[in-house]
Amino acid sequence: MSFVNTSLVTLAALERSVDPRYLTLADREQIADRRRGGASLRAIGRALGRPASTIKREIDANSVDGQYNAYAAHRTAVGRRPRPKASKLAAPGTLREYVRAKLAKRWSPEQIHNTLINDFPMTRACE
Repeated sequence: MSFVNTSLVTLAALERSVDPRYLTLADREQIADRRRGGASLRAIGRALGRPASTIKREIDANSVDGQYNAYAAHRTAVGRRPRPKASKLAAPGTLREYVRAKLAKRWSPEQIHNTLINDFPMTRACE
């Protein structure tokens, strides 16, 4: 399991509902239970309505010494959720002011994106 500082994970973050494409605590509990019961990855995947590869990645990413713990896995996954850095538009600078000015003129995000490519062709700040 890769190191994630799970001490910073709040109860609210653990209980927050997320997009259905992500595994829930209940999903992880089923993985752990079925794994202990000797079920194959495909059988677990079928029971959860997910590909076996998703189950394999989950077990590989969140097992410690060959043991999969649903609660530790969920806490670790929740700890990985937040973006590690602030958005480029959150920091003051040229890019932020450019976007703010275009939005003030009621430009759409798509229009702003297209002009950024032309107005700042060599700037990696726009990626």
